[in-house]
Amino acid sequence: MTTTTDSDLFNLLNQDKAPQISKLSELDQKIKKVANSIQTLEDTHTKIDRDFDRIEQKLKKLPKQFENIHHYIITVYQHVRQLNLKTERPKTSEDHFLIGIISFLLAFLIVILCNLNHFDFKLNYF
Repeated sequence: MTTTTDSDLFNLLNQDKAPQISKLSELDQKIKKVANSIQTLEDTHTKIDRDFDRIEQKLKKLPKQFENIHHYIITVYQHVRQLNLKTERPKTSEDHFLIGIISFLLAFLIVILCNLNHFDFKLNYF
């Protein structure tokens, strides 16, 4: 007949608990990884929101910039027109049309170039 001591019973009970404890610690590590991933995603989302807000502010400025440049080009056009009135060759409607188109295209190009110079959006999220 064999006798069991208290330490034998304690060892038997702990053998059943050891795999459960290791599984719990593995689950705890996985939960920490998931929490870190969620925090990283939240930080990335915040950065993206800030960048979109900056882009939205720049886009709101475009019409005003276009209006300023268009006004400047109209002023230059009127000055050139006054200088051309002093010349002997009469202006045709085709000349006015071409100058208008060129003025519009120049204004549009200047607005695009101005925005490209101030555009500092970076895709460094990941």
